[in-house]
Amino acid sequence: MTTTNDTDGGRISSRIAAAASELARLLSQLPEAVGELDDLTDARSADDDRRDRVEKTILTFLDAVDRGDLETIRELLHPDVVYRSPGRGRISGVHLGVDAVCAVMQVLPRPGASQLRTERTHLFVDRDGGASFHRLSGRLDGRSVSYELVLRLHVGDGLLEEITELTSDQYLADDVFAEGP
Repeated sequence: MTTTNDTDGGRISSRIAAAASELARLLSQLPEAVGELDDLTDARSADDDRRDRVEKTILTFLDAVDRGDLETIRELLHPDVVYRSPGRGRISGVHLGVDAVCAVMQVLPRPGASQLRTERTHLFVDRDGGASFHRLSGRLDGRSVSYELVLRLHVGDGLLEEITELTSDQYLADDVFAEGP
């Protein structure tokens, strides 16, 4: 049997009172914390909705490019769209405006390039745009070729505002889209 004296009982009562006071203080803040959580949930929901709209725009664009659907491509481009492609080939440079970007989308590979196909391997999307990863493979002058390319796509107000193309082998990409062998 354990016994306590008045001093121990007083310390225990004091600790219980302090804990109860802290608990009451925390509970009083609970409605405010719940409100902040609701605000965060609403903000996250708005971000998710925006991300979903951006993803739909990007996927619609990429599918239109795959099909060669120039009409849909035009509808998805902002009037002041910028397309950047490094290198020295026919599609290289900074292309400004819908007509210039659509012209790039119609450039065909050079003679000697055959059996070319592009496979989308990954797509990452955030609330402002995304990055689409592709592998281009085929034949060039009788030899097998392959390189990876990334399209960085920036979306604003449901339209593509910027497209930046980067490749894993710029010399090969330039050769595929050169004037001729």
